[in-house]
Amino acid sequence: MSEPLTLTLISFVITLGSHVIARIVTASRIEEAARQVLRELDLNDAYNPFTAVELHLDPRRRLRLGYRNFRPRAVDILTRDGILKKTGTGKFYLRKRLDGRVLRCTEETCQPVY
Repeated sequence: MSEPLTLTLISFVITLGSHVIARIVTASRIEEAARQVLRELDLNDAYNPFTAVELHLDPRRRLRLGYRNFRPRAVDILTRDGILKKTGTGKFYLRKRLDGRVLRCTEETCQPVY
């Protein structure tokens, strides 16, 4: 092979590899943010609309260098998957327990649905 073709292929492989690594890192950071959100809601016993808590999703910072907040994306994914529910006031609560059981809640209590 000629040298320009070899350098082009090497550059392509390096670019592709860095893209894949960046996607893997982003996915792991979103997963960690989701675990933190679930843990926070579980610790606050937010299992129904009456015990829902407000999640601080977008803190305003003056300098946004180097650290990206993945909590909003994690909350979007958890809400879309039906694990979280959002109240009309913007608070969130768990629809499923961390062990995977779906909850049916009334004003008094939440019962797992089997």
